[in-house]
Amino acid sequence: MPPWCSADKAFVIPSGPVMSPVPSVAASTVPSASAPSAVASTKPASSTTPTVLVSSVFVPKSLDYLAERPSVTKNITYGVGMFDVWGSVCNPGEVFGYCDDSTQHIDDAFERSQSIGSGLILVTDFAQLEMNLSISFINPTSGAHTISQAELTHMASKAHATGQKLMLITNLYDAMLDSNLYNGELRARDGITYGNQSQAMLDTLFAGWETILKAQAQKAKAAGVDYFIINSRDIQFTYDATTDSMDRRFARLADVARDNYAGKVCAWGPPGYFAPQGSTAGKLDCMVFDWGVEWIFKDAQPSMAGLESAWSKYLSENGLATNAAKERYVLVMMPSYYGAYKTGWIEPVATYPEGKYVADWKTQAIAYEALFRAIQNSSTRVDGIISYGYWWTDAMPPKTFMRSDLSQSIRGKDAEQVFYEWATAKK
Repeated sequence: MPPWCSADKAFVIPSGPVMSPVPSVAASTVPSASAPSAVASTKPASSTTPTVLVSSVFVPKSLDYLAERPSVTKNITYGVGMFDVWGSVCNPGEVFGYCDDSTQHIDDAFERSQSIGSGLILVTDFAQLEMNLSISFINPTSGAHTISQAELTHMASKAHATGQKLMLITNLYDAMLDSNLYNGELRARDGITYGNQSQAMLDTLFAGWETILKAQAQKAKAAGVDYFIINSRDIQFTYDATTDSMDRRFARLADVARDNYAGKVCAWGPPGYFAPQGSTAGKLDCMVFDWGVEWIFKDAQPSMAGLESAWSKYLSENGLATNAAKERYVLVMMPSYYGAYKTGWIEPVATYPEGKYVADWKTQAIAYEALFRAIQNSSTRVDGIISYGYWWTDAMPPKTFMRSDLSQSIRGKDAEQVFYEWATAKK
């Protein structure tokens, strides 16, 4: 999620249409007590200062549509990837409304993930690509800013105190000529060409990233971070790192991380992003595989058997099944709206016309159940999964304008129960 706002420590989305009431959801899909039912921009009755959202403990529940489950035989790590924002997110349509500040929720968010059986937490840090393709850290006054040394140390300490390991990725976002992402203004990433890439451009990008990576590796080492990812997720320097020249460039990044960091060095990408037996893969302690569900489920039916079959095919992909990294993690980003298995990710920090998306927590839960079953039956070694986008608080509309009810977060939804049951099952 790009750091559009850079003032007053408040991250706000660009101006746009006011969101209409959240569509009703079938009671069999979402518990009535949890289903949102009001306009997201509703102003609290008598508020003089922004209200900071709080968190609650996880309470197990039963899911009658998932009554039976095969025995659990494989011991993998079940982890969460926190929603990628660092700072205060406030409703731009309210002078005195609700704010959601992730920096205030390290302790309770990590305790929540512990309570559902998580053994790993992925957190996202931020750097920014400038219009001239240089790369810089993001000012602390931004709503999605670079994590400080003290904050990262706190995260690692809390993760370890709750029996979880900490993984860090530094995500690269871009500067824009205008603060409105959706108005067509030129963005820094538009300066990257992906066909017939010039060596001069790549030299600039990789040199700037290497400087950032070195500083981040040293910060992660000082904090006690367990896993460190060497590449960005949102802005990539190439869509194909399998060529010899790209393999050498990323292998160099792995070396830089290793020289400045004491934990496990990892990379992120789709199954075919790196050469499975290339120099980069051979230098990695772990690989985090990430691919859109709309591609994984392209030919699948939204049933347990259909989704499990699609996951099994995905796990058998050559780039995943034969990757030389010592540990393999599957990142899951399955939204919770009707049809998400076919259309995939939507921006949680946005407003949508009435009826455009309708919450569907059941299919999200089935997608998770299907993945866990596929892992149990697959011949591919999978060391862990990461449920990405896990919300920092319990906030859902109307207490937040953000669409946590539709997003990939499993928090407070049926899929969180599925995660809990598998993560805490006796092997």
